[in-house]
Amino acid sequence: MRDAVGELQERTAKGIGFVTNMPDAPPGYYAGAFFESRFARATVEEKVVFVRQDGQWRVSGYFMTKRFRLPVAPGKT
Repeated sequence: MRDAVGELQERTAKGIGFVTNMPDAPPGYYAGAFFESRFARATVEEKVVFVRQDGQWRVSGYFMTKRFRLPVAPGKT
């Protein structure tokens, strides 16, 4: 995956959230950490999902979504 986006240039934390119910997952304690990350060849949104098991937070998922910015025609908002 990193071959496609290149080397990390900058990562900015955007937020964290906690839930006790996740779609398609057993009940439990979950957290999501959200980042905007700039790599050499792309700017992406990253999400890291954690689950609390045996008294410890463990990574249970990692998602990367490429952000697209569409040009706005002059005079349009």
